[in-house]
Amino acid sequence: MSGLPMVPLGSIAKVYDGTHQTPQYVSEGVPFYSVEHLTRNDFSDTKFIAREIYDAEIRRVKIERGDILMTRIGSIGETRLIDWDAEASFYVSLALVKPKPDISSRYLAHAMQGAHFQRELYKRTLHVAFPKKINLGEISECTIPLPEIDEQERIASVLDAWDKAISEAKSSAETHSIRLEWLIDAVLSGKSRLSNFNKSWSRLQLSDVLTEHKLRSSGNEDVFSVSVHRGLVNQIEHLGRSFAAQSTDHYNRVMPGDIVYTKSPTGQFPLGVVKQSTLDEDAIVSPLYGVFRPKSKSLGSLLDALFSVPSFAVRYLTPLVQKGAKNTIAVTNNQFLEGRVMLPSDAEEIDALADLIKTQREIITHSKKLVSLLEDQKRGITQKFIGGKAGVSDRPGFSKTEA
Repeated sequence: MSGLPMVPLGSIAKVYDGTHQTPQYVSEGVPFYSVEHLTRNDFSDTKFIAREIYDAEIRRVKIERGDILMTRIGSIGETRLIDWDAEASFYVSLALVKPKPDISSRYLAHAMQGAHFQRELYKRTLHVAFPKKINLGEISECTIPLPEIDEQERIASVLDAWDKAISEAKSSAETHSIRLEWLIDAVLSGKSRLSNFNKSWSRLQLSDVLTEHKLRSSGNEDVFSVSVHRGLVNQIEHLGRSFAAQSTDHYNRVMPGDIVYTKSPTGQFPLGVVKQSTLDEDAIVSPLYGVFRPKSKSLGSLLDALFSVPSFAVRYLTPLVQKGAKNTIAVTNNQFLEGRVMLPSDAEEIDALADLIKTQREIITHSKKLVSLLEDQKRGITQKFIGGKAGVSDRPGFSKTEA
């Protein structure tokens, strides 16, 4: 099979929009879907409308199993197949696509996420509008590749299998992220202890376990910044260019295992970010950053984990930091070291906790990389099948029976 026929979406499905008026919400009633539920792919936490409003709405259009919801205002082209018995209403920012009986809704949901249909949406989107949007009639005019029904089902089955694998990988990453959060909250606070360790913990000043070594650039190091989620990142690789001064002789050198404090507000860390360098070689950072050597790499790992929790970082830094009128942070490196943290006194317990954190983070990283790999593979397969280059049964070694 090659060169799939292209047909307007409106010829194989009916397209509706949701209610144009923001309803009056009630504490209990019928769920009301909007763009955020599709973008989060989570329909469990919604607002509610009264039953009588819902009953009036479904005289015009009713969400049913096998329909497809698509975002059309603000976010354009996010889709979700309704594969459950939904009793819900939806807002005008969403379009509801009802496939005709001879069209596979599973195939159509995948095809609407394909590159061709997304390009069609983009061409017809009103990008100058705020928020950007695509009109209902334009959605119906977007063309979509349409094989025979048996091929639709086979393609949908293959792509469903990839979706299942992606969902499982995401679930694994989420599970281990929750486990890491528990580990930091319960174990690194001393509330729960690892078995075989019973030496006391002490509330120590950071100056007892961190030392400012005050090393400067040797001229051979790359310039790095600090990312909340990725730690130390090469400025050119991460930001596209270097923001360093012409001369970096006065920049602070960061050795592997060092702790870096940015002293700049960002997101959930209004008083700055604290990260450990996991690099294998020296780097340099802005002279505005504080750089400290921990007593051990494992101890640095514990501090990195603790400061990765926004509430802990704010609680520790608030007594030490003064914020200026323009959101600037005033704190010296010595002041940063004055706060106290509960830490184990047993070096072996510190190593064991650091190993636990490292293992959890490696599992999370692996799961996220697997998600990216599977999503890339699915995009390639979608382009191959739905792009009209090959049918499932045309692939060498893949029979119709297997599909």
